[in-house]
Amino acid sequence: MARQVQLRRGTTAEHSSFTGVEGEMTVDTDKDTLVVHDGSTAGGIPIAKASQSRGYTLLEHFTSNGTWTKTGKTGLKRILVHAFGGGGGGANQSGGSGGGSGGHGFVMLEEGDVTTNVAVTIGAGGTTTVNGGSTTFGSYITANGGVGPGNANYGGGAIGGNATGTGVINLGGYASDSGQYSATANSNYGWCWGTGGGHGGTRTTAANGVFGGGGGGSGAGASGSVMVYEIYGEY
Repeated sequence: MARQVQLRRGTTAEHSSFTGVEGEMTVDTDKDTLVVHDGSTAGGIPIAKASQSRGYTLLEHFTSNGTWTKTGKTGLKRILVHAFGGGGGGANQSGGSGGGSGGHGFVMLEEGDVTTNVAVTIGAGGTTTVNGGSTTFGSYITANGGVGPGNANYGGGAIGGNATGTGVINLGGYASDSGQYSATANSNYGWCWGTGGGHGGTRTTAANGVFGGGGGGSGAGASGSVMVYEIYGEY
């Protein structure tokens, strides 16, 4: 009769308080996987199963306030977070400029850097003349809104927002076009409107989408959003 070899085994909780000798292998009976020990790491190093996810496996896109959930995501290694602030609203004057687009940036966070579920706040697009709102992913990244240029006639373009936070890569936001004045052959004066930053339109056009474009002159800015890429295993 063939011999059977049975390794030491225990639950995930039991493993967490166990430090095996170097080269020892045990079985995690909760995860149904082998655990390799090095003589110093409590809980050992689990060996990933062939069925376990690898690489970029899940994208969650927030377009309204919510919560990113960390709880229960076994094998999560890190997350990549992109944040877009709300776009500014355009000037409420003939010849006024459009609004600047919201700030954009990203940050890479290791699983251990994120201690719990994370609140997500989405910055609203600014109404006419109003700055866009800030988008936040907890305290890890803030994408500030684009500027609404107010009521200035023939005003210069409005600036875009920026992104801040520890380790954040700030990609900034688009500035809008300046407002313009032009005469016509049939009247004493005529008016042009500046276009909004990013995805903004001309004249009274509101910005489209959820990536914080600035509105055209007298147009509203677009709202922001957050994109979370969850990375499992090694890459």
